[in-house]
Amino acid sequence: MVCAVKRQLNAGEISLSKFLALCDAVGLDYNEVWNAIEKQDMAFYCHPALYTYFKALFHFKKTPGDIEKFCSISSASTERYLNNFQDIGIIKRSDNQYFKFLVSFPIDFSQGSVMVTDNIHKNLNTIGDNIVTGEGHADLL
Repeated sequence: MVCAVKRQLNAGEISLSKFLALCDAVGLDYNEVWNAIEKQDMAFYCHPALYTYFKALFHFKKTPGDIEKFCSISSASTERYLNNFQDIGIIKRSDNQYFKFLVSFPIDFSQGSVMVTDNIHKNLNTIGDNIVTGEGHADLL
């Protein structure tokens, strides 16, 4: 629940005072919420495959079985992914591979997110490299 509340409010549409009031109203410690979201950000940054798996589950509505087949991964790997998601507060697991998302649309990352910053940096480098080499622009040359 902690991460779900922070993710919902992360879009910048709520003032800090309202956020603190909400935390107080539901009995959450602000530091606990902030630390949880930083934990998610670092998990996705340090383990890009974790974010890729999450996108497949959440955005593309794939099942763990679909992902196993498509990516040729083992059921043990699937278990590790699902356990990691539970550890960082994105899902709540029940029996077998059943789980419930603790986040909902839209998914936003806070300003200063290391994962987002890194992805922007990589994409800008790729664009710059493509411009210099002419890659992807053969029709313009």
